[in-house]
Amino acid sequence: MNEYSEALELVSNKIMELRAVTPSKQFDKDRLAEVEINKFYYEGRAVDRIMIVLRASGCEHYGKTGGCSMCSHFNGTVQGERLQTQIISISGIR
Repeated sequence: MNEYSEALELVSNKIMELRAVTPSKQFDKDRLAEVEINKFYYEGRAVDRIMIVLRASGCEHYGKTGGCSMCSHFNGTVQGERLQTQIISISGIR
């Protein structure tokens, strides 16, 4: 094993150790992560903008290895089938 592989393994193991002791957040996986309304400038004037944040299934790296330490979204991800129910939760579409 070369020096790079050894370092990568050490970092990966430490990340998994930290994840094991990080308390899980409890949240409704069928509801949106966040809804935010704020001002946005469009064509020179301020308008209200709504931003809807859906809980996603995580990146490819999360699916294969449990994720990295970059974004820390591992604790708020859901499986892909939940996306539709999140959208329904604000739209009322059935």
